[in-house]
Amino acid sequence: MRILVTGAAGFVGPHLARELSASGHEVWGTGRSTDSPPAGLEQWCPTELTERDAVSRLLRNTKPECILHLAAQSNPAASWSDPEETFRVNTSATSLLVDEAGRSGKVRRFVFISSSDVYGAPDPGHLPVREPTPRRPANPYAVSKAAAEDLVSLYSRRHDIEHVILRPFSHTGPGQTDRFVVPAFARQIAMIEAGQQHELRHGSLEAWRDFSDVRDIVKAYRLAAERATTGSIYNVCSGTGITIQSILDRLVSCSGVDMRTMPDKDRLRPEKVVKFRGDNSAIKRDLGWKPRISMDETLQDVLAYQRTLLRSSPENSRATH
Repeated sequence: MRILVTGAAGFVGPHLARELSASGHEVWGTGRSTDSPPAGLEQWCPTELTERDAVSRLLRNTKPECILHLAAQSNPAASWSDPEETFRVNTSATSLLVDEAGRSGKVRRFVFISSSDVYGAPDPGHLPVREPTPRRPANPYAVSKAAAEDLVSLYSRRHDIEHVILRPFSHTGPGQTDRFVVPAFARQIAMIEAGQQHELRHGSLEAWRDFSDVRDIVKAYRLAAERATTGSIYNVCSGTGITIQSILDRLVSCSGVDMRTMPDKDRLRPEKVVKFRGDNSAIKRDLGWKPRISMDETLQDVLAYQRTLLRSSPENSRATH
């Protein structure tokens, strides 16, 4: 199947492109004009997804049978400082893309990567969160994703194309930017190991999250593109909860260096979900997917990636010569 992956230069995109290619699909990627195509993805067509003419041209050039729409402003904290840009990228661009996909007459399937953030802060008695759980988005990012879900459903029905909505919970792995909590911890640990930082700064450690490895997550995305029934909505999650404190402790234990950790109020989100865990029984039942990579393996790989990144940075190279 010829598949177009939007946001292919982001954290998840390169992992997804490799997963799809390994399964025999023809993969095209798109990103912003300033993005570099991920390694190994030869078919690259940068596009501004908020411009209708550009999107129409993209679809004519790539002729996809399926679109896996990853492109997004994906940082909830950043959505508070610039909600307009979040809605422009996450909602308006999604609406335009699925509409043009339908108009093209070529696209058979549209897989939208939404977010578990659309559920908001469910009561502890209502955990784990299941797909029928009412959406209660609690930040502009989550609102933008909830609105985009509805627009994907609306335009897909209008144009009679198959659509699937996926709601991934927290995921991490090598390649994720340190704007997110796990690589942020790992980056600081690598710097402390290198003698470039004296203490690790952190926000709240009390929250529980449902974390998966990105390499497991992209397998779920592939299966959804290949076999999910149109109109399906799936949680993509481990089904288990882990505290941020436990993640920090496990990462620190991977290092042989003693280090002090200190709270940093600037790292706190405007809102806080104390406990959050998803139910993945639907995607297990329908698509045969389940997470296979352990949290300890994921954390070791993230720390190894950050160590490599730090060693290869220009600043570090100058310091060692």
